[in-house]
Amino acid sequence: MTKLISLSEAISTYVQDGDTLYASGFTHLIPFAAGHEIIRQRKRDLVLARATPDLIYDQMVAAGCAGKVIWSYMGNPGVGSLRIVRGAVERGELEWEEYSHFGMITRLQAGASGLPFLPMNQTGATDLENANPLIKRIPDPYGGKDVIVVPALNPDVAIVHVQRADANGNAHLWGIIGEQKEAAFAAKKVILTAEEIVDESVISCTRCAMCRMPVTRPMRRAIMTATTNSIWAGIRSVLHRKLSRTGWMSGFME
Repeated sequence: MTKLISLSEAISTYVQDGDTLYASGFTHLIPFAAGHEIIRQRKRDLVLARATPDLIYDQMVAAGCAGKVIWSYMGNPGVGSLRIVRGAVERGELEWEEYSHFGMITRLQAGASGLPFLPMNQTGATDLENANPLIKRIPDPYGGKDVIVVPALNPDVAIVHVQRADANGNAHLWGIIGEQKEAAFAAKKVILTAEEIVDESVISCTRCAMCRMPVTRPMRRAIMTATTNSIWAGIRSVLHRKLSRTGWMSGFME
């Protein structure tokens, strides 16, 4: 069954007011079209999480879609700090949580792994620990120095933009690979946007290599020898235990 639907229907169906949204991807893979559709549909009170909130989150905050932002660098390399988000935070109009880049990715990895939290090595960002009570230090149970732990992040929806995909949701992306995989695995629902819809055969065969590795006679002989030796060792072990329990001497087995 095809999973292909319109962007308008995807946003209407899968993004609800109050959801935690993770729009993943960097540079050419930022899902601007999905963000603009969220603005058009006037979604409200969203928790916008992203390792680097880019201009798309500035636009969504300006449009009144967000109640909270979670980030690890609030800016864009070309324009600097996000003016709208920064102003809303400074005026107390917007809740916020800040982490290091590695902290955000570790949160996603914990969510993708089904764990409540994951540890990290200590960083130089000690002020973040004072600003964010969710960043904690715990003793290393094996006797080393304390480690930093961050809670799992499981977004309600992750949006992943790719260059091409098939109707079943299989996708190819290339260029700067960000945290798309972790976000998709951690999220409860995923919206995949693609620049091109292609046949399934293109996704399964293009940009990958398949190598046939026939089993040669020496390799087959080695496998058979190893298997035979393993089976005989198992038989010897079972017989040894049985004969030992009945009082028989097991020396003849050697």
